[in-house]
Amino acid sequence: MELQSSGNGGRRGVGRGIGDGAFENCPALTLRVPQNSYAEQYAQNAGVRFGSFYELSDDGKVFLKYYGIDDKFVVPDGVETIKQDAFQYNLTLLSIVLPESVKVIEEYAFNSCYSAQSINIPKGVVSIGKGAFFRCYALRDVTLPERLGNIEEDLFYLCESLKSLVVPKNAASIGKDAFSGCKSLKSVSIPNGVILIGESAFAGCDSLDSIELPQNLVLIGRGAFYGCSSLKSIVIPKGVVNIGDGAFEGCDSLTSINIPEGVVNIGDHAFRSCDSLISAIVSDGVVRIGESAFHGCSRLKTVVVSNSVVEIGKGAFEDCDSATIRLFEGSYAERYAREKKSISNSLNKNGLQTQ
Repeated sequence: MELQSSGNGGRRGVGRGIGDGAFENCPALTLRVPQNSYAEQYAQNAGVRFGSFYELSDDGKVFLKYYGIDDKFVVPDGVETIKQDAFQYNLTLLSIVLPESVKVIEEYAFNSCYSAQSINIPKGVVSIGKGAFFRCYALRDVTLPERLGNIEEDLFYLCESLKSLVVPKNAASIGKDAFSGCKSLKSVSIPNGVILIGESAFAGCDSLDSIELPQNLVLIGRGAFYGCSSLKSIVIPKGVVNIGDGAFEGCDSLTSINIPEGVVNIGDHAFRSCDSLISAIVSDGVVRIGESAFHGCSRLKTVVVSNSVVEIGKGAFEDCDSATIRLFEGSYAERYAREKKSISNSLNKNGLQTQ
């Protein structure tokens, strides 16, 4: 049980009195009380087991657990590690201040701090575990330190109020669901060192209207940008090898896409239900266009398919009734187009037809 002392910044108070026998016959009870408070004095006199609103390791370097009901809390100086689940499910904190001594924030440290709007991250932090800010719905502003490495999975999952973020320059990957459900996120800066954007990393980022992918990117994971309904344009770097299943599915505002040389696979339903998509260019080097890759792109007018494609999956262009496939005569894509009565095709013995 927590008792908040009046006058120390909290929302609730116990006043200056606790009645006789208030906690009598509660043998398992530990009172969490402010230091040097009336409640601490009461607990000492009454023989009730008590402790601070927070727990530290014996050497004071590891912050183990917070039990308080303040709206602001300052972690003590000297703490170097914020332990796993240290602030988990806190409902009252609006602001959490970390000292410059902090170097490590373990996984799910601030999980489901629903009200927290501000959590500073000191410049010396070198590691933040997965899900550290999981479901911090009200979190608005975060500055990640430059020394930080990869962006772990679930790091900002469902941080619905987060509007912008700069990924540190040392990062090489953005993990699964790292920004999934960040519906207010409008801009994110990704350094060129990032080679992997993981599964559902930006899924459901409804406000994201543009993003510049890093030049060294190799893999775009399954559902990486699924349902980014405001995304108007995307430039896929030449180094990308694989576009995962459903990577851009449901990107309703996307109008064109150019799959560059180097991409080998366009995953199943990679661009399905991109309602505003008008043109798509599949450059030389692409081997496979997956099942339902462009299914339901009802406004799609032109698809340029290179000679390198040797597999087009079932329903790849289903419900693309206005689409014209431009291709090479004698290619696999030509045979595919002729089999699909609903898709017209433009042929030229010397290569792609131009209009």
